[in-house]
This record gives sequence, C-alpha cells and structure tokens, in this order.
Amino acid sequence: MAATALVLAGSTAGCSTGYFTLEENPPAAACVAPHVSVEPAVARPGDEVTVRGVAMVDGCADAISVDEHGNQTPNETQSPIGSIDVILRTGEFDIVLATVDADANGEFEVTVVVPEGTPSGTMQVSTDVEHTEPDELEIVPES
Repeated sequence: MAATALVLAGSTAGCSTGYFTLEENPPAAACVAPHVSVEPAVARPGDEVTVRGVAMVDGCADAISVDEHGNQTPNETQSPIGSIDVILRTGEFDIVLATVDADANGEFEVTVVVPEGTPSGTMQVSTDVEHTEPDELEIVPES
C-alpha cells in the first residue's frame, strides 16, 4: 500500500507560505503558554483583584496524527494542573495569594485580596506553573 502525502497550501500569521508535504515538514506543536490576567490592573493594599489563568495543563494535545482514512488521533494528552500557587512578585519577595486547581479546560478564576503592607509599584502576578506569562498589577499607596 502506498503512503499518501497531504499537501497544504495557504498562509497563516506566523507561518511560512507555500506548499509542503507533512512527511517532509511535520508541523510543530503550537500550544498556548500558560498565562494569567489581573482585573483591575490598579489596586491598593486591601483591595480585591480577580486573577484568571488559562492553559494551565500538563502536555500539549494539538499535535495529531492522521491515518490514510483521515482519522485524527492526538499524539499527546493534556490534563489540568492542580494545586497552582497564584503569586504576587514584588521584586523583593513573592507572596502566595491563593492556591487553586485548574478546571477541565485548564482555566481558573480566583478573587484575592492585595495584602496590607504591599509596597507601591508595578508588580507581576504569576503562578508556580513553569513558563507562565505573568500580568502586571500596579499597587498604589494606601489612602
């Protein structure tokens, strides 16, 4: 039985244009890096902020194999991460604001209080999940 090569054409942002075969140029996995967002972006010590995390999973299930019948099978599985520390990085020290579990989609949302005595300035909110892209939180002086 002869192998069949799928030929793709087109242009996608961040990808090269042109024709190629999957046998010659297998696509690389392109899973989204874990990242957090914080709302509001400006707070005082004692204020509540909401931290949302996405892509908090082990593995990357976007790489697939396609058989000769077009059936797709993930090459890797992914599972949500549990016991994630949500961290406020002050530059001098880290403060764990909460510990959460990601849901089945690898997401979490938690409302936390900016600790009293947190110094003014731009801080990063992140997690202890490797490669998390942080968000910034501007701490303004207590009133």
